[in-house]
Amino acid sequence: QSVDLSSESLSVHCIRSVPLHKKGDVLLLHGAKFSAKTWETVGTLKALSDAGFEAVAIDLPGYGSTEALKFDHQPHTVLIKIMKSLSLSKPAIISASMSGMYSLDFIIYHPEDVLAFIPIAPVFPDNFGNLSVEEPKSATAQAIQSISSLVVWGSKDLPGKRRSKILISMFPKSIPFEIQGGTHPCYMDEPEMFNRAVTSFLTNHVMIGIANKN
Repeated sequence: QSVDLSSESLSVHCIRSVPLHKKGDVLLLHGAKFSAKTWETVGTLKALSDAGFEAVAIDLPGYGSTEALKFDHQPHTVLIKIMKSLSLSKPAIISASMSGMYSLDFIIYHPEDVLAFIPIAPVFPDNFGNLSVEEPKSATAQAIQSISSLVVWGSKDLPGKRRSKILISMFPKSIPFEIQGGTHPCYMDEPEMFNRAVTSFLTNHVMIGIANKN
């Protein structure tokens, strides 16, 4: 998939799993040691499409089969252009570890374009924590607080647990989910448990919530 970033064109590798009857879109972002293929290996792409979601996993710039960026771009700018090129409309975002630099930056600038958020011990961009401390009543902070979230971490990942607790305080509509015995990539330790939790959250909390509003 080719993405035009104004100063350069980026070829983004993705894996897409399409359901028979679509409920919504899900964008999956990988950690630093992984790639889009990881979400296929652990069965998350199939679990999502079986549950009725069009799931798209991408290789972030400089990882997997996606080339590195030649110029500096803000992560949220890169991500929204990738989403538009993939025709993803207000997706739920699953974001592991390093990819938090992209997903959380995107949420800061485009909270209205996120259906739901499933962070897995994500790395924080520098400007993210300030919202809860310095600007808790700002429009951006309030928009972030309205996002339904499933906050996931492994019990053996203490730094990930600390970051997850911060996220829980920033996302009042969040559900905490600790995977017992899980390491930093806890979704790989217990893939079936993780996939069940994700599809249940999206189906029973996010989609029912939308239906009730309508």
